[in-house]
Amino acid sequence: MQPALLQRGGSRLQGAYCCPLQPSAARHCRTSRPWLAYTQRSSSKPAQHITAVSRDSSAPGYDASDNADITPAADASTAAVGSSSSSSSSSGSSSSSSSSNGQVTRLAYASLSAVALGCAVFAGKALAAEQRSHTLPQPPTVHTVTTTTTSSSSSSRYVASQPLQLPFASVSQQQQVPEAAVAAQPAVPLRQRHCAAPAAHSRHSSVNDELHYRVRQLFAAPAVGKLLAVAAVALPIIAVGGLAYRKAVGDPDCSWQEALGRTYCVLNNCPGSTVESERGLAADVVLHLVYLAGLFTFAVVLGIVTDDISTQVDKVRCGNYPVVERSHTVLLNWNHQTLPVLKQMALAHAESGGVLFSGPVVVLADRDRMDMQEEILEEMEGSGLQVITRCGNPAKPSEQKRASAAAAETVVLMWPGGLPPAEASVQQAAVLAALKTAGGVVGQKVVVQSAGEDAAQFDAVKMAVDLARSSAHTHQVASLATAGNDRMHQIMAQVVNQPGLEDVFADLLEYEDRTGEELGAELYMEACPAHLQGKPYQQVWRSYREATVVGWVSADDSLHLNPTDSEVVAPGSQLVFVAGVADAAVHMLETPYAVGPVKLRGRRGSHLPPQHITMLCFDAASAEGALRSVMEFSSRGSVITLVCENPDVEALQAVKRRGIKLHIVEGSPSSRAVLAGKAARLGQARAVMLCGLDAKEKAAADMQVVGSVLQLQSLASQQRSRKQPLAIIASLNSSTTEDVLWHTSLSYHAELQADAARAAEQRNEAKLRKHKGKRKEPKLEDAAAAAAAVQPPVSLHLLRPDELMSGMLTQTACAPQLATVFSELFAQETGHEIYLRDPRRSYGITYNKRTRWADLVELARKRGETLIGFVWQNRAADVAKESGRSGSNGGLGAAGQLLGSQAQVHLAVHADTEVELREGDKLVVLALE
Repeated sequence: MQPALLQRGGSRLQGAYCCPLQPSAARHCRTSRPWLAYTQRSSSKPAQHITAVSRDSSAPGYDASDNADITPAADASTAAVGSSSSSSSSSGSSSSSSSSNGQVTRLAYASLSAVALGCAVFAGKALAAEQRSHTLPQPPTVHTVTTTTTSSSSSSRYVASQPLQLPFASVSQQQQVPEAAVAAQPAVPLRQRHCAAPAAHSRHSSVNDELHYRVRQLFAAPAVGKLLAVAAVALPIIAVGGLAYRKAVGDPDCSWQEALGRTYCVLNNCPGSTVESERGLAADVVLHLVYLAGLFTFAVVLGIVTDDISTQVDKVRCGNYPVVERSHTVLLNWNHQTLPVLKQMALAHAESGGVLFSGPVVVLADRDRMDMQEEILEEMEGSGLQVITRCGNPAKPSEQKRASAAAAETVVLMWPGGLPPAEASVQQAAVLAALKTAGGVVGQKVVVQSAGEDAAQFDAVKMAVDLARSSAHTHQVASLATAGNDRMHQIMAQVVNQPGLEDVFADLLEYEDRTGEELGAELYMEACPAHLQGKPYQQVWRSYREATVVGWVSADDSLHLNPTDSEVVAPGSQLVFVAGVADAAVHMLETPYAVGPVKLRGRRGSHLPPQHITMLCFDAASAEGALRSVMEFSSRGSVITLVCENPDVEALQAVKRRGIKLHIVEGSPSSRAVLAGKAARLGQARAVMLCGLDAKEKAAADMQVVGSVLQLQSLASQQRSRKQPLAIIASLNSSTTEDVLWHTSLSYHAELQADAARAAEQRNEAKLRKHKGKRKEPKLEDAAAAAAAVQPPVSLHLLRPDELMSGMLTQTACAPQLATVFSELFAQETGHEIYLRDPRRSYGITYNKRTRWADLVELARKRGETLIGFVWQNRAADVAKESGRSGSNGGLGAAGQLLGSQAQVHLAVHADTEVELREGDKLVVLALE
């Protein structure tokens, strides 16, 4: 329907309604009716008129109530209707009463239907508007308006002049309108300048869009506001429904209270309310309409409550609110060892029966909280340790409060991953300074993970540690180098000189999941009992049956490891144990146990023999550190061959020690031609060490190890002069890769044995053919014996660096003074180390004879060494026989099932245990070489 301009007066023109209005009313209509265009006559004619643009009633968003204040003029049709209704109203009283009730009932039906339909329409349009909001908006229409003032007193007209350049309008939109086109426009008087473009204003702020906006704002309001809005919708339904119900019943005894109560119960589906057995069809229909409207309101209320509850649950799960805990553990920063440390803490918690890490563990790192939570849940599924994550910068005191770091019993400061060493050390110094500023509980333990022992490189951390140590009454601070490659190189260097020591390190440094099996042993510290303070060390270590005392740390932090029996334990000292449980004091004896007379035999001073070691380094940058560690732990007379691509020969030659030969081979350690050449000296090597894989991704590093093992296995099998398997020392990141390597070694060895048995059978057949018809029978070979005589070409000695380093860090978190013990065992060249001793050669022990463990300990003490355990070799068949389970591995793990030669480590043995040692078994001792 086209809009029409209205002249003065209240006459009705084609499809448009007009009425004279006062200025105040006109202003009201202008603000509340965006589609109304107003005209203002000149000042000489005070009469004011309003022009209404008619809208099709079927158009979207049209509401007849918006034109309620516009009074249409009476025409012939309305007059006819009026005369008809007046004539009908003059009829009899009986017909007027029934007609009135029917009209009221129909009015109620229409009202309820309109309310329900309106709710559905509003919800649908709100959803449609929400979908349209995700599309790109169309560029707004920019109008070019030209204005000027003429001397005519009767009207104001648009005259071509300079156009008003609107901001953000395109060039085509700002083109000047020709004067002829402007002159053709009808005269539209303006009241104010800001009303120059009413069409654009109406398009951008229509009632429909405003309604959708209000609905969205309503659903973004709090739950109370939403429920009040629903109640505001429900109250008119109850009122109209009660009115319709009371009229539909037609019973004068039906009160308003009864009608409204009945409508309320049906609307909200109250218990006991039904819509059956009503007094008439009209009342039945009214209640059904109320019930249908109630379905909508109930669904809205249910959705609001459900959404708010879900939102609150998500806030709790994803929220970063402060943690209110005490005596808990806090981990600051995140790196690749965070998850292994958490797993070690969970194992320690389970192994100690909840004594260790009894409170929750809070992880505070500058990472997304949900990412941390997902990784922790994936790696620690089923663990009994409670882990809480928070996102924040650990260097800020306000963020540390979020983790309650000041109230924590233990704070572990991880090395920040992904930062250069200088920036990482500065960040740790800032974290420690903030931690000291916050104070802390008395005796709070703080463990700092560093990446190396070089004081010049990590002086910032050492300064912060010294700062924290200055307030020793508040913090117990320790620094442990487990983040870099130095500590792992030291461990691998000891294993390459003593193959088999990796099992001892794994048992001593890691908390292991040994459900239903014998518990492993770890290092612990406890205060020396009062009655043992000031006593000789011999009396102290004999006071413990199930734990092995290896030394003590005095009150001035000086370490006494493997002391002599005559040394006196100073008051206030902390004893260092190797024990299978956290609380070693429960096994303390009131009086030391007795030891029978023992006679020491064997050679004194069992130094390590010289070794021929081949190092395959896959990263030239880490070659110097790996070579330095191997040099420190190798004996005089050893020969070391380093195969590396593009090595720094001058830097490597500077690491060389006196009495040890060094050969540097420049070439790829993955090349078969390089390894098979004489320069690599693989035929003379006793052990091969794979290093320099830390620069690779974990998966790529494991694949490189698998490829190198297969290549070395093939080369070693071709060396006929080799008398013992080639020991391969490598580090792995995945237990799956470890199982693959064990299976590969087993199958390759089985193929070699099958070839040997087949060759023996072929030789037997040849002998039988040669001696056919002769009286003397030939001497045949035993195929089974030939197969058993084939030794495996290689022996695998695999280490898991993340588990070893995280185990050390976890034990240090329990007792910070253990950091000095680990530094003594692994970092110092002339310090105490762990050795594997031959029982007969070192102590003169008779094989295949049961001996009391306390007597063996006494033999080691006569040598000035501390016996902490023993290692059984090749006992898979014996364990299966003793347990009565044929074919069982007896708890040896995957490697024991595959090869049957995995070592069994027993540490912290009970003093009264009878031990039978055989050839090939080793004793584990702590000694000063």
